Amino acid sequence: MYLIGTGVVNRPVGFDETEAWAVKWLHRKPEDPAQENIPMPSEVQPKVINVDDPDKRFQANPNYLLREIGGESILVPIGDAGELSNSVISLNETSSFLWQQFQSPTTIQEAVAEAEKLYTDSAGVMAEHIKLFVISYLKIGLLQEV
Repeated sequence: MYLIGTGVVNRPVGFDETEAWAVKWLHRKPEDPAQENIPMPSEVQPKVINVDDPDKRFQANPNYLLREIGGESILVPIGDAGELSNSVISLNETSSFLWQQFQSPTTIQEAVAEAEKLYTDSAGVMAEHIKLFVISYLKIGLLQEV
């Protein structure tokens, strides 16, 4: 909990620039022109992820291990797994398959080619869904561009 007093924010240990910006933005007075456009710190701005280059290779973050537990595929964080270090992530069959494809540096097209050997794509959306998988996993640090 952050205590807001007379314009002073009492910060707990680890209170960073992003959190300070959020508090300022939430408590701004829109009628005050000086507070109208409080600049957003760079780490809060949306990160643009471009996976359209067919030569880009991606690899699973080595700080996560895939384990089968009770018939379920689970990603277990090891070492420095970042913000998900205290999480256990359950994968469905398709995500587990894709995670295995990205154990070594792999392009999206290579992953699509392997998926087409196992799954049918009657709707023609497999490549787009694998691309979205890559983007999602890049955003949360489960995949890395290599």
